[in-house]
Amino acid sequence: AQIEDGIEGARAAMAHGLAQTVEFFGSDTRTILVDQAPDLQRFSPIESIDGSVPLSYVREWHAAEANLIGAAVDAPNVSRIRTRDLFCDRNRCQILNENGQDRYRDDNHISEVGALPIFRELIKAIGTVEE
Repeated sequence: AQIEDGIEGARAAMAHGLAQTVEFFGSDTRTILVDQAPDLQRFSPIESIDGSVPLSYVREWHAAEANLIGAAVDAPNVSRIRTRDLFCDRNRCQILNENGQDRYRDDNHISEVGALPIFRELIKAIGTVEE
């Protein structure tokens, strides 16, 4: 139980810190939160033999993170880039892009190829910031 309490305490602290950061910048500052790219570290090569992993695994793995970010995104000056939407369809998360290039440098770090769609979304989000 102590380990679980420690994890829950850390999650609560992170959520609180994120909310305080958004509040610190105030309603005059636009904040863009970028989700972590789908983390594939728990998947064996057998599960990803076709160049993808089941979306259900990724959802389960990132559920706590989604809950932490969810509260901060409720602020009117905050937008969010959901990287899962860039890597995953309704059923699977793709390890390779449409040209067969690896989106991951290793089991849980994206490559330049994987960073490119996130970068494009960030540029779009920045472009919508009012001067």
